[in-house]
Amino acid sequence: MGMGVNAVKAEIMSEFNVTQLAEHYDVDSASIHIGFRTDGRHFLVSVSEEFDQDFGSFPQIDLSRLADILRASKDGKATVTRSAIYSGISN
Repeated sequence: MGMGVNAVKAEIMSEFNVTQLAEHYDVDSASIHIGFRTDGRHFLVSVSEEFDQDFGSFPQIDLSRLADILRASKDGKATVTRSAIYSGISN
């Protein structure tokens, strides 16, 4: 796990006030999935391996947008890539 996943986890813990996160590596999508529950909802964030490994070596996306995107998402899912954060999980 690289610094990108740690940055995403820190943002989640800060914005959603959670301390327990479940994570696993998805071989098919080459991404790390971070799941958590709060306020009666289940959320899932997919962090691309590229974002995780290259974090800090390219212009950063604004991770503070992640919480708003997750809250607005109908399915509680979001994907963080090197260039954007978007609603939903792509496989």
